[in-house]
Amino acid sequence: MRPQPPNNGYVPEELAKDLPPFALAQLLRKRLQEAENYGRRRRSRWRLFASVTKFGALALSAAATILLGFAELDHLAAAGFVCTALVTTIGAIEPYFNWRSRWIMAEEAMHDWYALEQKLIWYVGMSAEQDLDPSKIAKIDQERRAVWDRFGQQWLEQRRRSESPV
Repeated sequence: MRPQPPNNGYVPEELAKDLPPFALAQLLRKRLQEAENYGRRRRSRWRLFASVTKFGALALSAAATILLGFAELDHLAAAGFVCTALVTTIGAIEPYFNWRSRWIMAEEAMHDWYALEQKLIWYVGMSAEQDLDPSKIAKIDQERRAVWDRFGQQWLEQRRRSESPV
């Protein structure tokens, strides 16, 4: 499923245009924080999967090497071959799911969302409420949507690259 922006408390664009600039800025900040939370959850999950996959393959490979070193013992040799088969399986699964690339992709998106949030906070903080320009706030919102679009496109590209030809 392609990453989608969270829509909790979503206000359609046509209704958001009627909001006063400060309320519009608050709405945008809420949307940025929801995006950051989404990225944070995904990043943590993908980092865990990437780490478990790498560590599991390393541990099984080490166990296989040690067990196959005792090859004259039949049951240990069999266990070593099982570990080797599991390492091969994990090695084949990891590129398909590509968790590390997704983790990095979420890091990049979060960086952009944090930067946009800081840009918005700086703009609102440095302007009097009556001087807030809705078009500048809308521009920041367009940048936020562009980050979502890029995040979704990267996700789709990763999935396409990892699809099995069979």
